[in-house]
Amino acid sequence: MGTKAPSIGLKATLAIFTLTLLAMPAWATGFRVLHNFNDSQGSHPAGITLGADGNIYGITILGGPNGSAGTAYELTPDPAGGWRETKVFGFSREGIYPNPVIFDAEGNLYGTTELGPDDSCGSVFELSLNAAGHWDETILHSLSCDEGLYPESALVRDSSGNLYGTAWGGGVYGKGTVFELSPATEGRWTFQVLHSFSGPDGITLQSTPTIDANGNLYGTTLCGGSSAAVRSWELTPDCGGATGAGTVWELSPQTDGSWTETTIYNFTGSDDGANPSAQGRLIFDAAGNLYGGTHNGGQYGKGTVYELTPVGDGTWTEKVLHSFDGSDGISPSGGVIADAAGNLYGETFGPGTYLGGGSGNGGQLAYKLTPNLDGTWTETVLHRFDDPTSGGPAMGLIFDAVGNIYGTTWMGGTDNNGTVFEITP
Repeated sequence: MGTKAPSIGLKATLAIFTLTLLAMPAWATGFRVLHNFNDSQGSHPAGITLGADGNIYGITILGGPNGSAGTAYELTPDPAGGWRETKVFGFSREGIYPNPVIFDAEGNLYGTTELGPDDSCGSVFELSLNAAGHWDETILHSLSCDEGLYPESALVRDSSGNLYGTAWGGGVYGKGTVFELSPATEGRWTFQVLHSFSGPDGITLQSTPTIDANGNLYGTTLCGGSSAAVRSWELTPDCGGATGAGTVWELSPQTDGSWTETTIYNFTGSDDGANPSAQGRLIFDAAGNLYGGTHNGGQYGKGTVYELTPVGDGTWTEKVLHSFDGSDGISPSGGVIADAAGNLYGETFGPGTYLGGGSGNGGQLAYKLTPNLDGTWTETVLHRFDDPTSGGPAMGLIFDAVGNIYGTTWMGGTDNNGTVFEITP
């Protein structure tokens, strides 16, 4: 099988960002770049998480000590100021083009690679620290194309230690899969495909699953679904000309060990949005409503942030909270995160036009959405990235314990290989 170069669609996952509930003060304009990547350290960072030690952990899609296979890295606060990169793991033939990582309680990291050993269709890996303080990699599973083709999302872990992920394509119908890995004896893991998508229920899976309190999984497909409406913005690079503007799905575990898939919303490609943002994952609020974004569609055709509310009979209703008009960003990516007051935060490409293949023509933008008493929402731009080359997949934002926001830029920085940044209140 030939190598598949990563793109915005291929990396549209991304997504390892957990909903963190925090009381947030009023925003000011504090912004700083914490780290600039060079090619030996890795290029094109794609998602970060915070460890219990307060350090930043993440991956780069490309670059690193083993050529252009990608890296996992750790950033540590420097007592003298700034942050420094203290550990770099270079991916190689065991798996290349990594996706964002997550922690377990013991401090091990888990993630997926788009290509697996010997050019297989992807892998699931674990990174653990050895006695010398370096990371060792263990391949937990190499995917056959029947199990899933090109995993492009982060994993999510339940309270029993099971790992769940999605694959862009493959499966019974070649349209994508949701899979599970369960820890077994003697370090082994059991793999199973929970659902193969067929088209009417969506195609092209790139979002990280979300788990509710009952163990149900939720996610999105970039394309496909039952909607017959087709507009030009639906035909994104990864839709392959397919109709349908994407779906939101639910997978529910059954007593016999099987899983049942339900499409809880079909996007029409009109004012309700098109092509759900794939780099992040859906989030819940305390009332059980889901929040996410779409790359396209909405009032101006440039993307939306939306809310899905369960009606009570198994159906859900959608409400668009904000339609981007271009001046306030285009094609929101990376999902949204929320604070305790119910404000939402996210990223878009900068003002301009989506160019496809991973970039807009105006850099990147971080925004905040505030709910009003009349049910409307007000957008505030937190930061406009001055360097237009910083555009590309906006991989989502995370909070720290005191309300600072962290994220990455796909490009830009001193070597144009991307940055890690902080926005402070």
